[in-house]
Amino acid sequence: MAREPRFPGIDWHCDHCGASLNSQKNFDDHKYIWKCTSCGYKNSISRDNIRQDDSIIIKSLLHFLGFLSYVNLWTTAMLGVSLFIFHSNFDKYFAPFLMCLVAYVIVFIITLVVEFGLRHTKFSKKNMFGVVFRNLKEDILEPFMAIKELVSNFISFITHKLPIKRKYIWYSNKAIIAYAVMYTLIIIAEAIALIIIKNTP
Repeated sequence: MAREPRFPGIDWHCDHCGASLNSQKNFDDHKYIWKCTSCGYKNSISRDNIRQDDSIIIKSLLHFLGFLSYVNLWTTAMLGVSLFIFHSNFDKYFAPFLMCLVAYVIVFIITLVVEFGLRHTKFSKKNMFGVVFRNLKEDILEPFMAIKELVSNFISFITHKLPIKRKYIWYSNKAIIAYAVMYTLIIIAEAIALIIIKNTP
């Protein structure tokens, strides 16, 4: 006999692909972590993650801030590598390095404040640490997740007729694919820029 839900009347959705978690086989909101069966993302199931649907303006703002944060972080990393490893022109690239670093910190803090205000009803060190850790992890892992998304979908496309197990196929909606393509193109552009900086006296 199924036990009563911990959060009755709450519809849970995957933070990565947006799939409904309630409709997934054996979903149980008594578990504190649920791995989405559509994309494999591990979602936190807790009271802090219960909120009213964000408006399109809020969602767009968070996506935009996340995008700016990602670009500034990886541009800073690119310039840092060119300066301190490849010994590029210090006078030419140090100022842009500092500007991107400061811009990243500012955008990161703004993103934290907005997201914390949406997801938490009261301040606590534990909640704040969780928000910082999640945002930093997403900024660092975004390019690798984007590449994984594209490679996994490509493999799924060419092997979907073969008798392979479903759990090894990465499924995504069109929006996720579009984001993955965009981030992958940025990675390629930054790699090209890094090569140019490295070879510039």
